[in-house]
Amino acid sequence: MKRNIILLFSTSLIALYALSCATTPQIIPEQVEIQNIEMVDMSFDEVYGAFIQYFNDKGIPIETPDKFTGEIETKDIMITDMFIADFLKKDKSSPYYGMSLRKISESIGKNGVKLSYCDCGLAKYRVGMKTYVWQNLFYRYKVNIKEEKNNKTSFRVKALFWTEIFRIWDFWVTYEGTWDCASSGEYEKKVIEEIKTNYLKKH
Repeated sequence: MKRNIILLFSTSLIALYALSCATTPQIIPEQVEIQNIEMVDMSFDEVYGAFIQYFNDKGIPIETPDKFTGEIETKDIMITDMFIADFLKKDKSSPYYGMSLRKISESIGKNGVKLSYCDCGLAKYRVGMKTYVWQNLFYRYKVNIKEEKNNKTSFRVKALFWTEIFRIWDFWVTYEGTWDCASSGEYEKKVIEEIKTNYLKKH
């Protein structure tokens, strides 16, 4: 009898876990391969200084400048503080620009949303009576600089995107947490091109 109770309890836990996984309101973002590593004929100090100057010029605050490890990480940067449908309607770079909010909501509710610079998977998702949306899209840069042989230096640029998730009730919304988005490589490519063209000038 005791064994049967334990078995029943274990089975119930497994069933609850499976149910919680099945109802997670998430459409997984598409992961793409990004070319974000470069090698230049310049010293470590020159490359490190170039990135510090670049972020200062762009008004991007730096969270962690660590010259010893060669890592530079910026603070969080907010892209939008609007709900996704409102943002896509006003964003000229989105395929939904100018469309009605109803059509946008219907489309992204079925397919998620993929921006030119990142894919957050979920845009709006309904599970039973629960409706989830994302709002407040953020990103930050993470740069790793490494000294190589023969006065060469390599560096890698990563743009890390994430969003906040909210659940919509009848008369209010509640914060549900965050999850990461997948970068398309657009932001990384832009930074690398500007660094190489305007900040890493050969002697």
